[in-house]
Amino acid sequence: MRHQARSPAELARSASVVIPTYNYGRFVETAIASVLSQSVVPAEIIVIDDGSVDDTASRVQAIAHPGLRYVYQRNAGEAAARNHGIRLAQGEWLAFLDADDFWSPDFLERLLTRALEATDAHLVRGQEVGRPGTTASTA
Repeated sequence: MRHQARSPAELARSASVVIPTYNYGRFVETAIASVLSQSVVPAEIIVIDDGSVDDTASRVQAIAHPGLRYVYQRNAGEAAARNHGIRLAQGEWLAFLDADDFWSPDFLERLLTRALEATDAHLVRGQEVGRPGTTASTA
């Protein structure tokens, strides 16, 4: 794949972040905030709620951002939620974030920089893990 973009910021404009969640209302706001505070913000964030019965819906819907989309589905499992998000995604690039994790502020920029460097890449993988109440780290 040849990339037309010249910067991670340009790539971010064609990136979708999929966040599957199930009863993670207490964490999902932190996950979404970490995406919205990226040094390069993606075009869209799709939260797929896999049948939560907690306050996940109200917490996500309280976040006013034009690129944030909340979708509820009957409980079908995490893989089904991810796949639903993939089907809905409009971006050329996909990134996944679990609802109980978060990214450091430059994570997406670093990931997209790798994509630019690997001009024939079909997949770029990051190994960063952050949990609410901890500091993000790179493994």
